[in-house]
Amino acid sequence: MKILIQGKPIALIFHILTSYSVSIFLIFLTFFFYLFPVKHAGFFYDAKQYWEFGELFFKDGRFSLVHYFHETRGYFLPLFYLPGHYLEMYLGLSPVIYVRLIGALTGAMLFGYVMPRLWEVVSNSGRLHWARRFLVAMIGLAFWSHYFIYPLSDFPTALILGFSLLLILERPSFLKFILAGFLLGAAVNGRPVYLIVVPVMLGLVVLSGGRNGIRSLQKHFLPFLIGFCLVSLPQFLINQQHLGVHSPFMQTKYQGRNLYLAQLEWGLKIQKYETNIGDGYPDAKVFFTDPAGLAILSAEKLTEIESFGAYLNLVKKYPVDFCALYVRHLFNGLDIQYPTPYVVNFRKFHWAVVLLNYTVIFLALTVLLFRKIERMNWPAAGVLCIILLPCFIAIPTAMECRFLLAIHLLIYALVCFGWPADWKPQYFSLHAKLKYLAIYIIFLLACFAISTSTQANLEFGARLIGV
Repeated sequence: MKILIQGKPIALIFHILTSYSVSIFLIFLTFFFYLFPVKHAGFFYDAKQYWEFGELFFKDGRFSLVHYFHETRGYFLPLFYLPGHYLEMYLGLSPVIYVRLIGALTGAMLFGYVMPRLWEVVSNSGRLHWARRFLVAMIGLAFWSHYFIYPLSDFPTALILGFSLLLILERPSFLKFILAGFLLGAAVNGRPVYLIVVPVMLGLVVLSGGRNGIRSLQKHFLPFLIGFCLVSLPQFLINQQHLGVHSPFMQTKYQGRNLYLAQLEWGLKIQKYETNIGDGYPDAKVFFTDPAGLAILSAEKLTEIESFGAYLNLVKKYPVDFCALYVRHLFNGLDIQYPTPYVVNFRKFHWAVVLLNYTVIFLALTVLLFRKIERMNWPAAGVLCIILLPCFIAIPTAMECRFLLAIHLLIYALVCFGWPADWKPQYFSLHAKLKYLAIYIIFLLACFAISTSTQANLEFGARLIGV
């Protein structure tokens, strides 16, 4: 037996079982067989739009990318979901299999490959243990499971952006730079908030070439730009055709207003937003109002924020109030109450999800505060900027947990990939354990107190935690 364990066949089998391809496949199976039995009640709101907007590519029976137009949805994701919608419309096939296959594949590739590989590349560490890769996938599934049964933008664009970043950092070739640019353009079209990371990505492309100067621009920057332009060209033509605007980016509007300006205004009135599809709440839009923000608007006799300048003037006039407002928004964006974007039983309290979420955040803070952090290199700094920038500009808005998805993923990575192997219970004294437990309990109580404060501002009657 000892000879067999030390033999090459056993080593080869172990290598295969712990390889990325096998772990991705096992995570895919886990996601798929967990998601597939979930009852399909249809698609709602954003998901319904992404699913049905593929019809906008057709006019008089003819298909063209330029036929498509919508104020807030780019062309890429409706095109991405079009094959499944086509199979449903013309062959009568249920959308369940297509969407959940896409969801399981997205989860497997994001949690099973892109996240751990980015960690390995940025930290210059060796291959992460398969258990760490599987654990981060299970945490993701626990908190976001139902996001993978709807045709939404959040996880597909996060995966696409992550792949683009990985291609840039992982000794890319000419063709890989084209693909990286293409993927970045697709992510920006799918979620325009990622436009803010484009300069950082361009900086990483330039830095990846070292000090090769003009040659680096030819081998790295030019193919990256080609890829970005390829996927952005249809949106340029759509904007030109329907708006008379010569831009490759989404011209996001809400009732004629700049969408982000409208979001800033909503963020003053609403500290958190959720979507209800059940009968236990009188409206589909679930608003947790912000008394402090409403008081500012009332004091200034404002019903609408007319410009970004007007908003900045309010920030300068009420700096303490806005700092407190942003802290509340940050917490609310991290305070996952449901593993779904569309809540059926709004009054039901998911103790397991909430407690696990607070615990994971606490463990991530432990890693940040007590693990020895080595000097940050430029890939790590770039990745951190790409993670934080979209979340930073989302904090002033009417907060949804998905807006801080990148921070959530960073938290899971810190716990699953960053937890030191020598941090084991037997290495700590009883006094240290009791002290850590006391701090953990205080942290939980603080989280519940802040969350209760938010729930008390539910538009149609306070939602009691634990009920």
